[in-house]
Amino acid sequence: GLPPRYTGTCAHLNAEQVQRQHAAGRIPTLRFRVPPTTTYSFDDLVKGPQRFASKDIGDFIVRKTDGMPAFFFCNAIDDALMGVTQVLRGEDHLTNTPRQIALLQALELTIPQYGHFSLITGQDNAPLSKRNGSHSLNTLRQQGYLPQALLNYLARLGHQYRDNSLMTVPQLSAHFSLEHISRSPARYDAAHLNHWQQEALQQADHDTLWQWLDNDTQELIPDSEQQAFIAAVRHNVLFPQDLVTWAKRVYSEPPLTDEAKHCLMETSAAFFQVASEHCQDPAELKPIINALKTTLKVKGKALFMPLRAALTGTLSGPELGPLLALIKTSEIKRRLTNAQTLAQP
Repeated sequence: GLPPRYTGTCAHLNAEQVQRQHAAGRIPTLRFRVPPTTTYSFDDLVKGPQRFASKDIGDFIVRKTDGMPAFFFCNAIDDALMGVTQVLRGEDHLTNTPRQIALLQALELTIPQYGHFSLITGQDNAPLSKRNGSHSLNTLRQQGYLPQALLNYLARLGHQYRDNSLMTVPQLSAHFSLEHISRSPARYDAAHLNHWQQEALQQADHDTLWQWLDNDTQELIPDSEQQAFIAAVRHNVLFPQDLVTWAKRVYSEPPLTDEAKHCLMETSAAFFQVASEHCQDPAELKPIINALKTTLKVKGKALFMPLRAALTGTLSGPELGPLLALIKTSEIKRRLTNAQTLAQP
């Protein structure tokens, strides 16, 4: 039930005893001798006043048996030599702080202000790990997350901003405040990350999204329609694969989802016959809609869902009007004819 600490086994060996240990092949560590009755106090930038009794720390290792210095020794020295004035880090380093303060005091180096915030947790409230949702930046980049989306999400994990709009790095920095750091654990939420992905996508330029497409998919899209295609689908994509899927739904044979197929089978063949007869060249949605309303008296979902299913192979997605402008009239009529074969007589 006590903090783990060195028992002092070799703390008071004389020269002869030390020599016998060396002769026996034992390799020593180098420890920092902690004063026995000292209290290390500091005002944590996040958690407030902190006190650590030296008797609970014990003599700690600063150089390991392989000759390598301990991490928190290097860390403290590095910060001091670089003139670091504020250190913000996870609370798992809180117990390192009194050790680092002792080191810096002994070496007469400047001690920075320390602040420790709660660790990020997964949905199960356990510390974030690969098991419950943690990903490397490389993995997130490969999935298609934009840098600005990741930065805006990370900046808000454990820190509150009054401005909930997508911000640049200078803006995030300017509005950062120690007073807005939460003392409670921040929970990783994939849906929240996806929200910032959507926000970043709305500001992304054409070239950024165009590079999401592989060469084979880019070749499907005529040069003159690149801008129009990106504009038509950008509000309905989140990742590169979404953009690829819509390129194929527009410019090649769109696969039918189960829901779309069921919708077609529940619609009358006359619906697609009327739609095909009123498909002009160039294709426009309004004449088709007006004809279906007038001839078959359909409206709402009964009007738009069968059209969407027939023309895109799915029941959700971008607005139909801009998509129709990208599909050849002959291809639209072919898709309506195929839908008619699945529909009710």
